[in-house]
Amino acid sequence: MGPRSENVCLLNEEQNTELKYNQEFDTNDVPTRRTYLRTTTISGFLAIALILSLSLNVAFFLRLSSTIDRAQNLGSTKYANLKQDHSRPYVGYSEYSGSNFTRTDELWNAVDYNAGLVALPNDWTKSKGLPKSSMFPWDKEKSIWLLNGHHNLHCVKRIYLSLKEYRDGLPQSLPPQHIYHCLDSLRDQIICDADDTPRFTLSANEQGHFTGLHQERQCRDWNKLEAWAKENTACYRYGDPSWNDKSQYERVKFCPDDSPYLPIIREFFGKGDDWYPTHD
Repeated sequence: MGPRSENVCLLNEEQNTELKYNQEFDTNDVPTRRTYLRTTTISGFLAIALILSLSLNVAFFLRLSSTIDRAQNLGSTKYANLKQDHSRPYVGYSEYSGSNFTRTDELWNAVDYNAGLVALPNDWTKSKGLPKSSMFPWDKEKSIWLLNGHHNLHCVKRIYLSLKEYRDGLPQSLPPQHIYHCLDSLRDQIICDADDTPRFTLSANEQGHFTGLHQERQCRDWNKLEAWAKENTACYRYGDPSWNDKSQYERVKFCPDDSPYLPIIREFFGKGDDWYPTHD
């Protein structure tokens, strides 16, 4: 019996080269698929991150819009029921800060904050959580209050008066402590308001140093506050420095000509029926 033949597959050079090529291809094919899978995975993560980022930004925008709308819709003040429904632009200078001092003095002298002293019913102020205040002499069911906006206006006018006297070389009519009080009150009000309105800025190649110039912002209507104050007037007048010795009764007698308190005031001061305090 002859020797047993073995089934041996001999490859020629061409076949061997092809096998090596295929082996190399197969060897490199594994990391190529891994790279593809890794790239696909990273792309997937990036897509998810992008979608998540967009979703968060949309949610933030909707929340911000909702907050602004809610603030505008529910932002009525607690006392005079005022809303931020009055548009007013930021300004750099106005007639109140112009270089025509004659005109600026006229405007500042005309600033009237007497209406800020109001007489409000005691039951109403108690329901609003306000503390007790001084009695309105012509109606024991009411008390006298000073509206904060008018107090601030009083302070701004006093500061202007001090600057005017300094500008004109005149002696100061108010002690420095009064001016410091006004500055501190305005500072404290700014902190209290915490106004978060963004004011636009200018780029480096734009001239000017004002931010938000002519930019519109939402305000309450001062005229509506004035109207509400006059409806609840305490008939008060600050007067000028010569009034320092006047009693508070003398200051709260200036009720309108059609006021129901006129008969009481006339009787208190011993005046006739033809006397009107606003004509004094």
